[in-house]
Amino acid sequence: MSSPGFALATARIDTEMIGYAFGYVLQPGARWWEGLVTEQLPEITKETGQRTFALNELHIRADHRGEGIASALHRKLLTSGTYERATVLVRPDNPAGEQYAHWGYQPIGRMQPFPDSPNFVALILPLTS
Repeated sequence: MSSPGFALATARIDTEMIGYAFGYVLQPGARWWEGLVTEQLPEITKETGQRTFALNELHIRADHRGEGIASALHRKLLTSGTYERATVLVRPDNPAGEQYAHWGYQPIGRMQPFPDSPNFVALILPLTS
C-alpha cells in the first residue's frame, strides 16, 4: 500500500465484499521486469514512474463472476491515473488469461519473478494511442 501510485478498488453488496483489485505504478528501476525470461528491447521495460500500472490482484467471489464486476474494477483502477499502459502476470493455465486477452492485453514473454516462483505470461495493455 505504500508503493507510489497504489490503487485499490472494491466491489460490495451492502457490507459484503464480493471483489477487489489492486496494483501500483512501476517506478524507474522496478524489479517487476527482472524475471523476464523472454528477451525484450530495453524500451519495453523502461519505467518512468508514471508509464505503467502493474495490476497485482483481481479477484471476484465465485458466486458473482460473469456479472461485469471484474471489468468495472479493472476500468476503475486504470482510470485512477494517466498511464501509458498496464501490465499483469498470469499463469499460462489460468482461465483469467482469456479475460485479459478480451480486454486487449498482449503477451510480451515469459516471466519467473523469483527462482522458486511459477512461470507466468507477462501481458501489456496499451492505454494511449
